[in-house]
Amino acid sequence: EPRFGHTAHIIRNHLVLVGGVGPYGPLGLDVVNLISGEVMKYSLPSFDGVKESDLVMLHNHTSFVKDESLIIIGGGGNCFSFGTHINSAVTIRTKTFIPLD
Repeated sequence: EPRFGHTAHIIRNHLVLVGGVGPYGPLGLDVVNLISGEVMKYSLPSFDGVKESDLVMLHNHTSFVKDESLIIIGGGGNCFSFGTHINSAVTIRTKTFIPLD
C-alpha cells in the first residue's frame, strides 16, 4: 500500500514499515517477508508495553532498531480544533512481530 511519512527497517529477511499515511488514512506497522512476499499488518495497541488508551500517531516520527527492539520516538500531529499531540517513546520487542528464523 502506498504511504508517506513512514520509517522503514530491514530486520533479518523482513522489511518493517512503521506508520505513515496512506490513501485511506494513517497506517500501523507492516512486516513484509522478503523471501515469501507475505505481508503481516499490526496496529500498535496490540503490542506489550503499549496501552490501549495510548494515542500513538505514526507519522512525523523517527524509529530505530537496537538490541532486538524497535524504538519509535516522536510523531504526532497538530489540529487547530483539538490541539497538539506528541507521542511518548514506544519500545516494541522485534520478536513480537518477526518470527525467529
